[in-house]
Amino acid sequence: MKSEKFRNVVESHHLMYLSNILNLRINTKNGIDLTNDEIAVELKCRYQIYGKRFAVHAYQVDQFERQNADKKLYWCFLCYRLSKEPKQIRGKDLESYFVSGEAWFLNWNWIRQFPIATGPKTGPYIYVGIKDFYDKIKFNTFQKNKYSLH
Repeated sequence: MKSEKFRNVVESHHLMYLSNILNLRINTKNGIDLTNDEIAVELKCRYQIYGKRFAVHAYQVDQFERQNADKKLYWCFLCYRLSKEPKQIRGKDLESYFVSGEAWFLNWNWIRQFPIATGPKTGPYIYVGIKDFYDKIKFNTFQKNKYSLH
């Protein structure tokens, strides 16, 4: 599967999964990914083999906060593993290739500690690595199906 199409399919897969276990609606418009009357979650996914850094559009930090001023906001950084490389996957049945996922939920303002990076081709982005929270924050963890949620 081509990388752009794969990213869309895998993000939809994770959004549906998180929507079900967190009892949140998937936002079908531009804006934050998952929401209900009280909370909202922005999801960032990463295929584990491709690295452990997530790119966050810098505009999302303030814009999504303004758009959801009445809600408690969270970031969800999710790494996943597959039984095959994305380019070897055919069709949209990602579940059969999905091995595991690990998701970390962080308070919205946590991301403000990182600098905004601008480059000649992309950005501005805020780059967050797993190492920025993995051993530095104490999480409660539970297992749900093939996911570890922190």
